[in-house]
Order: sequence, then structure tokens, then C-alpha cells
Amino acid sequence: MINIIGMGAIGSLLACKFHLKCLNYACNFKSFGGFIRYSLFDGRQGLFTPNKSRNNPIKKLVVATKANDALNSLETIHPLLAPDASILFLQNGLGFLEPKAINKYSQQILISNLSMAAAFQDGILTEASNGGTLNVTAYNSNQQLNNNSNSLLSTLSQLDGIKVHILDTPTFQHTAHLKLTANCAINALATLQNCRNALNYNSTHTDIHQRRKPATHTEVEFLNGYIINQARIKGISTPNNQRLYDEFMHKFK
Repeated sequence: MINIIGMGAIGSLLACKFHLKCLNYACNFKSFGGFIRYSLFDGRQGLFTPNKSRNNPIKKLVVATKANDALNSLETIHPLLAPDASILFLQNGLGFLEPKAINKYSQQILISNLSMAAAFQDGILTEASNGGTLNVTAYNSNQQLNNNSNSLLSTLSQLDGIKVHILDTPTFQHTAHLKLTANCAINALATLQNCRNALNYNSTHTDIHQRRKPATHTEVEFLNGYIINQARIKGISTPNNQRLYDEFMHKFK
């Protein structure tokens, strides 16, 4: 069984795809009246009730929360994890996995980036991309994937439209930085300009304009903020990114 923490658009879309493939999963589902209505990119529509019954100990876990909630959410179920569990982090941004917090886990940590888009529109889970690529590597580059990690990734590769790529650390970092660069522009700019990315508003826009989160509690801290911090360490000037970050933080403080 695969467990999912975080039932935003991406976590809910994964649950939907698990459901449609009749794969064994459980999630922390709390809202939408007990079911989720969905509209997939391929035209399929319907509703499903996410499974909430999990088996303990948890051996395969997907953390699909926002970056700033990821470690706190994981901590809440730490006692339920099997010693050899696999934990897949599925967030936008970099720098949110603090080594001091991660090193206390004996379980295998996987980090990833996903080029798949989804959003809730008028209460309907809407898939906005024709699937996507899940790039994955072990947080500890010296580790081989254990049995639970291999099983988790094998199951995810069965989901419609998702291509799983297991990468070495340098290759993964390259893909992560490319995605980071795109998100730095898209998330902050679209939120500032109050506009959509194609059909949907991005997750940062939703956090600011619907959930009314302050700027410091959004992914921008781990997107634009991450670049600013890394550039400062390396003595590099990033004036455009700094200006975008400052404008975002000032407007939505």
C-alpha cells in the first residue's frame, strides 16, 4: 500500500490515478464532502471517494504537501513508519529539506520533481497537462534504492501519463534547477499579475488569493528565495530575481 500525505491538487490527482488503476493506496482525505470530482486531460470525468484506511507500519509514503509543510507533515506520522520505509518528497522548490531534520530518519528518503499540472476549479480536480515526468533520486547519493523504494516507483510508473525516471544525483540536480528556474518566473509573476498559467491558476496563486496565506508561507521562499540564498553564498548578483522576490513579499506580506 502507498500512503499519500497532502491532498492538494497533485496529491489528489495521484489518488485519482491510483483509484482508476485499482491500485492499493491510502490518503489523509478531509474535505469535499467525502468524494472528489475529477476531470482528466484525456476527457474522463467522474467522482471517487479516496481510501483513508491505511496499514501500519507505513512502508511506502508520498509527501505531496507544499514545501513549507513537508517536514512538519512527515513528523506527525514518524512513529508509524517502518524502519525500511521509502519516503518520496514531491514538492516545488529546493532547500526545504534541512539536513538536521532529515538525518534523524533511518528510512530511505527520495527527492523528486514532477512536470505534471493540476488544480481545483470550482471544486473539480482538473488535470491540466497530458501526464508528466517524475524525476527521482535518493537524498543520500551513496544509497542504492531499497525494496520499498523500487516498489513505490514501480507502482507510480503504472499510473496513466506518468513517466518515472530514476536519475543519478548530478542529472537530477540539473532537472531540478531547470524546473526551479521556470517556477521562479511563473509562480511569482502569475500571482502578482493575477493571471492563469494556460487554463489554471498556479499553486502559489491559490495560496495567496484563495487560501490567504502570507507570502512567507508560500513556495516562493523555496523558489526565488532559494536562488537568492544560494547566489549570496556564491557571491553572485541576481537583481531581477531579487526584485521579483521583494515585490512579491511586499505585496502579499
